[in-house]
Amino acid sequence: EDINDENQTIRIPEIGTELTDKATGSHTITEGKATVLTDVVRYEGLIPGRKYTICGVLVDKETGDEIRDGEGNCVTSSVTFEAPEADGTVSLDFTVDSSLLPAKRIVAFETLSYEGRNVAIHADINDEDQTVGVPELVTSATGITGTKIISKDKEVTVTDHVEYRNLTPGRTYTVSGTLMYA
Repeated sequence: EDINDENQTIRIPEIGTELTDKATGSHTITEGKATVLTDVVRYEGLIPGRKYTICGVLVDKETGDEIRDGEGNCVTSSVTFEAPEADGTVSLDFTVDSSLLPAKRIVAFETLSYEGRNVAIHADINDEDQTVGVPELVTSATGITGTKIISKDKEVTVTDHVEYRNLTPGRTYTVSGTLMYA
């Protein structure tokens, strides 16, 4: 009846995560062919000094399908580590081509394993902490009369209505535009 006897103790590991764009630390992905997403995995209840493996996969929030790269491979990441303490963090980096993911919301799912057996899974499709968004902008320019026709022989005002999706709430963004002749 020794509450501190490790030989009588069974641990039930737990994990939780936060996925962000490595460049900005936000839940909004920057554009690029090699965008790096970092998933910081918090673990609890591990046995110090033992080796564990965290495996992660990126999933499309809308469909539940795994995100694939340009060659059709699932975007995954894994790291094997020795737990220095029972509770701590470890990071996984995923590299994605964000141009292949227009207007997607991406969720990271993780599995913690010990000696080849899964001991904890974190796969909550609705967890906003483990979700990042690929921004989308849609614009519609009109003249002062609300039409697509303007007079070329006088100064006119053009209004561009911008709709956006998948930005991180609470962050400040700047929208700028350039008029071009067609």
